Amino acid sequence: MTPEQMQQLAQDIVGQTIRHTWPYWLIFMALLFLATFVGIYVSRYAGKRGEQLATKADFQQLLDQLRQTTATAEAIKSEIAVGEWSKKEQRALRRQKLELVAQTTRDLTWWLERETNRCLFNGLPVETPSPMDTLYLISNVYLPDLNAEIVAVSDAYTKYYENLLTAQPALRDVASTPQYTPTLHRFTQIRNSLYPPFYAAVTALEKKCGELLRSAFASPDA
Repeated sequence: MTPEQMQQLAQDIVGQTIRHTWPYWLIFMALLFLATFVGIYVSRYAGKRGEQLATKADFQQLLDQLRQTTATAEAIKSEIAVGEWSKKEQRALRRQKLELVAQTTRDLTWWLERETNRCLFNGLPVETPSPMDTLYLISNVYLPDLNAEIVAVSDAYTKYYENLLTAQPALRDVASTPQYTPTLHRFTQIRNSLYPPFYAAVTALEKKCGELLRSAFASPDA
C-alpha cells in the first residue's frame, strides 16, 4: 500500500465512509494485526536489548569491582611485605646497636684507665673523646630499655672523672715538692674508692646488653 492510499484510508476512517466497504475493513484489520505484532516484537526486543545492556553494565561494574578488589589486595600485600621487611630491619638494627653498646662500654673503661694514667701519673694525653656521649646517644635514640643501666654508668663515671680532673692541677701545683707524694696518695685512695662503683655499673650494663643480644638472636627472624 502506497503512502497516498494509507492517507486516504485514514481519512475514510475518520469520515466513516467505509462502513459498507468490506475490502477496506480487511485492510484495516490486517494493518491492526501487523501493528500489534510489530508492537509486541519491538517491546520484546527493547526489553531483551535492555536486559543485555543491563547485563553488560552489571558485568562491567563487576569487572571494575574485581579490579578494585585486586588492587586493594595487592596494596595490602605490599604493605605487609614492607612491614615485615621493616621489622626485620629494625631487629637487625637493634642487634647492631646492642653490639655497639657492648664495644663502647669496653672502650669507655679503657679510655678512663688512660685518663687515670694521664691525670695521676703524667701519662700520655688521650687523643680521643670520651665514649660516654656515644653511650648516651645510642641509649636515647635506639635502646631506651638500657637507659637505667647507662645512667648508672654515667653517674659513677662522672664522680670518678671529676676526681681525676681535680687531682691533675693539684698534683701539678705540688710537683717537685715534698707534698707531691702525699697528695698523689690521697687522690689515689679516692680513685680506688670510686672505681668499684663504676666497674659494677659497667658490669651491670654489659650483663643487660648480653641478655638483650641473646634475646635478639633467639628471635625466629634473626
